[in-house]
Amino acid sequence: MPDYLMRNRIMGRLGISSEGYEDYVQFDEYERWEEREKLIEFVEDSRWSEARNLLDNLFTKWTNVNMVEKQFLLDMKARILMHEGGSDEYIFELYNEIVSETIGPNLNFSNRGQLILSPVEIYYVVWWLLYMPTSYKSVNEIIEIFDALIVGIENSYLEAIAKAKVLPFAVFAYQTCIERLKISEKNKELWNHTEVAINILKKTERFYYLKELVSVRYKLGLAIAIEINYIELEQEVVAIIENIKDRYDIGILMFQSGYIYRDSIVNCIAEVIHNRRRMLGITRTNLADGVCSLRTLERIEACKSRPQQEVMKGLFEKLGLLAEYRRAEIVTDDIEIINAFIRYRVAINQKNLDVAFAKMDFLIEKLDCNYVSNKQAIIRMLNVRKKIEGQINEQIYVKNIETALSLSVPYNISNSEYYYLTDGELVLLYSIATHIEKWGWQKKILDVCNDYQGPMLISHFPSYELIKDWEASELGNHGDYDESNSISEKIIRTTFRLHRFHGLYMALYNVCWNNYEKNKTEVTLLEYNSGVLACKKICDFCENKRAVMYQNMLK
Repeated sequence: MPDYLMRNRIMGRLGISSEGYEDYVQFDEYERWEEREKLIEFVEDSRWSEARNLLDNLFTKWTNVNMVEKQFLLDMKARILMHEGGSDEYIFELYNEIVSETIGPNLNFSNRGQLILSPVEIYYVVWWLLYMPTSYKSVNEIIEIFDALIVGIENSYLEAIAKAKVLPFAVFAYQTCIERLKISEKNKELWNHTEVAINILKKTERFYYLKELVSVRYKLGLAIAIEINYIELEQEVVAIIENIKDRYDIGILMFQSGYIYRDSIVNCIAEVIHNRRRMLGITRTNLADGVCSLRTLERIEACKSRPQQEVMKGLFEKLGLLAEYRRAEIVTDDIEIINAFIRYRVAINQKNLDVAFAKMDFLIEKLDCNYVSNKQAIIRMLNVRKKIEGQINEQIYVKNIETALSLSVPYNISNSEYYYLTDGELVLLYSIATHIEKWGWQKKILDVCNDYQGPMLISHFPSYELIKDWEASELGNHGDYDESNSISEKIIRTTFRLHRFHGLYMALYNVCWNNYEKNKTEVTLLEYNSGVLACKKICDFCENKRAVMYQNMLK
C-alpha cells in the first residue's frame, strides 16, 4: 500500500484534491508528518535558524527517503535559501533536481488540456521556471513552457480547490518572468489568465496570491487601457487582508507559505485504535478476538508494530470505522457525487439554498445507503432542510441527529476520557451540542478541539473553526468578550496559514461585535460598522450570499 505522501501524489495526478479526506497512517509515517509540519511552521514563522537545523537533521535522519519526500526536503531547502540570499543559480539547481525526480526536465505541455501532474508538482515546476536562466533554455522556450503550463492548468480536470492552489501562483510567476525578460506583447493574454485565476479564488473562497494577482491586474489594466475601477472590489479586499495582517502582526510571506502541503486530515492508526476502543468501552481482549493476538494489539496501540491491512480492517470494522487508509465523509468512487457533495457544503455555508437543495436531492438519489456514513450524511442534509423550511422543531431536529450519530457511536460518550471521532461524527455531535443545553456534549466537542494543537490544528481546522467559532460566539453572548476575542484571533491567524476566507470573515465579525458590546461608544460603533462592511466586501468578492446578512447587520 503506498504511503501517505504517495497516495496524495497519485490522487493529485488524478485531479482529486485531498482536502476533506481523512488519512490513516502508521505511527512512523505520523511522526514524519509531524516533523514535516514542524519544518513548515518554522519557515512560515521566520524561525530560520530552527528551520535550517531541523532540515539538516532530517536530511541526516531520513535515510532512503522516497522521491516525494526528497522533493519536499529540497523545496524547504530552496525556501530557506531564498531568505538567506542564496544565488538564483543554486536555487534553480535545487528545483531542477526536484523536477527531475518525478517529472523530468524535458517538459512538454504542447498537448494542452492533458496536464497529468499533481498540484504540488505543478508548484515545483512554477518555481523551476521562475528561476530558470536563459543559459538553460532560450527566452522563447521559457515563455512557451510557462504559457502552455498555465493553459494546461486552466483546461485540466483538476478540482477547483486544486486549481486554486496553483493557478494564481503560476499566473503571478508568469508575469514576473515576463517582466524580468522584458516582454510586453503578452499583456492581453496575461490579463485573461488573471481573470481565470481570480474567479477560481472566488469560487473556492481562498486568497492564495490574491495581493500579487491584483497588483498584476492593476499594472496590466493601465498598460492595455482597461477601466481600473473594474478591479476596485478586488483592491478593497486586498486592503482588508493587509489591514488584518497589520493588526495581528501576521508576517507570513507567500514564498514562506506551506499551503501547498496542507490537505487531508491526518490520523495515527495506533492512536485511533486505542482512543476509539477506550471511547466505546471495548476491552483489548474483545477487540482482538478473531482478528489478531492480544499481544499484537498491545504492540499496535503502543506504536511498536504496524498493523497489516487485514488486521487493520478487522479492528476498524469492530470499532465502527470504514476499513480504508483514506476515507471521506461520504463513501463513493463516483467523482460526480463527490463534487456534488462539495458543492452542497459550499452552498449551504454561503446560504445559497437553491443550489444546496438541488445538490441534496441529487445526493439522496445517488448515495449508497449500505454505508453508515452515507446514511448519516443524508439524515443531516434532510434535517437541515426541514429545519430551514420550518417543518420540524428543535426537539425533533436534535432527535434526528442523535439517531444518525447512534449508527456509528451507539451510546452516550460524553463522559469518556478518550475519544476518536471521524470528522462526520464530530459535525453530528456539534449539531447536537449546539442545539440543546447539555454541558456534557458541549464539553466533549470543546475537549476534542482544545486537543488540536500545532500540526493537528492545521490538519483539523475546518471542524476546529466550526466549533470554536460557535464557542467564541457563546462566550461573547455571555459577556466574556476578551476570551471570545482570543479564540477568534487564533482562528484568524490560522486562516492566514491556510488562506481561507470563510474562517476569516466569521471571526472578524465576532471581534467587531465583541468590541462594540464591551464598550458602546461612537468610536467602537464606527469600528463595528467598518468591520461588518469588510465582512460584506469579502462575501461580495466571493459571491457569497452572506453579504446580504452582513449588510443587514450594519448599525
